[in-house]
Amino acid sequence: SAKQLYVFQRTPSSIDVRNNRPTDPEWAQSLGPGWQLRRMENFNVLVSGGDQEEDMVGDVRPSENSGSKLSNVTDPNGIRIEINEQPAGSLMRKAMEAWK
Repeated sequence: SAKQLYVFQRTPSSIDVRNNRPTDPEWAQSLGPGWQLRRMENFNVLVSGGDQEEDMVGDVRPSENSGSKLSNVTDPNGIRIEINEQPAGSLMRKAMEAWK
């Protein structure tokens, strides 16, 4: 067994709003076999600049500058815009300002 364990987290190269929401139980029940692989492939195409008929991930805002559905990856100014949309003095804005 290990005498010591060191755990560290690398600073993320980008940060953005995820727009996560509670999972709809009916939607979860409707998922068929292989859904997770299709979702991962869909995401990989989108972050690579490709087009998909459906955005199966749907957790980031569209970017007007890049045309991509995944602006946190392709539009480095997206987070600056998002920060400025937060109410002045809010905890969210204060937390996000470190990433400007």
